[in-house]
Amino acid sequence: MSESLLWTLQQNAYEQFGAAAWTKGLVPSYITSNPYIAKQYAQQIIAYLRDLKEFDADHPLYVLDIGAGSGRFAYLFLITFLEILPISLPVKLCYVMTDITEDTFDFWQAHPYLRPYFEQGILEYALYHHTQEKPELLLRRSGKIISPETAVNPLVVVANYFFDTIPQDLFYVRDGQLEEGKVTLSVEEELNLASDDPKNITHLEANYHYTPIGSVKSYYADKPVLGEILEHYCKVLKDCPFLFPSGGF
Repeated sequence: MSESLLWTLQQNAYEQFGAAAWTKGLVPSYITSNPYIAKQYAQQIIAYLRDLKEFDADHPLYVLDIGAGSGRFAYLFLITFLEILPISLPVKLCYVMTDITEDTFDFWQAHPYLRPYFEQGILEYALYHHTQEKPELLLRRSGKIISPETAVNPLVVVANYFFDTIPQDLFYVRDGQLEEGKVTLSVEEELNLASDDPKNITHLEANYHYTPIGSVKSYYADKPVLGEILEHYCKVLKDCPFLFPSGGF
């Protein structure tokens, strides 16, 4: 399933629609972008900072928002975090919004609710894709690079509505044996759209079938530890399907 055209269609949709994917309601977002959840995240991060034994107040705390979308959550988080942050925690916050397309950057920078935070240096943005090889981010406004080598304080990551939009595999445990789930996507012929055109999404019909896997451990030949996790699933699950976040790994 991780090799399905489904994931290409999703990525193409985000790239084609940009911020309109949220402003026009094409992507559901309220459940992860409302004042209540923003406050919960802010309180969690402040509690985390209190528990940290080593924190250098002279260096930024980077909060990385993967797939920041319309920026609504970022705004709600910032107004809450800065309001409830205790004086006893001197934090130089740098909130980094990321996306897979640069078209969204212009929308963020021009937004009147976000612009003051950009001007104060609290808000930054960067290009990020889950398949990128280098574990680093180029902050577009300051030109700084965040990487394991340059990090002083631990990185905080927000990943709302992210892992369900990157590749996953589908499996089924049947009578103690593991089967691989494969998906076939189809649309009506008269649409006459290219196979990777995101306009296909609302017309898609998905059909699934399962085939037995010979060696569970060698399914992910280049990542043996994933084979061990799959083997564990075979032991604890009975007659049920499950998704496996291969893209996340």
